[in-house]
Amino acid sequence: MRVLLDPSILVCYLLRPRNPIRSIVHAALVGAYTPVISELLLDELAATIADKETMGTRFSAEQSADFIGDLKVVATRFPNLSIEIRSVTRDFYTDYMIACALEAEAEIVVSGDRDLLLLGREGNLSFVNPAGFLRFLSSNP
Repeated sequence: MRVLLDPSILVCYLLRPRNPIRSIVHAALVGAYTPVISELLLDELAATIADKETMGTRFSAEQSADFIGDLKVVATRFPNLSIEIRSVTRDFYTDYMIACALEAEAEIVVSGDRDLLLLGREGNLSFVNPAGFLRFLSSNP
């Protein structure tokens, strides 16, 4: 199963590693699903982690590089989009994530984005929050 994790979910994992997102990241590391990420989303995540105003001094450059490196090992990466970004929500970034998930042939996007969660589905793509994804993983071992 191919799953796109919203970069904001990964930032939450870094900020509060004891939250439910830890289980989601662990499940990826043990192969319970295949995380997918575009190079642009990966770059955005790296920039967010490196931004001292956003992340403060919580992570050293080495810790940030290690996390991004680990993500690169377990995730299937794909180049930037070759498909058109359709306007599905009121936010271009959210529409970009949908296009990334469709390009990567993901089945699920895990996000806390209200627009995505209200949308529920786009074609064969489902949008779920972290708690919903954990329930899905536990019921589909």
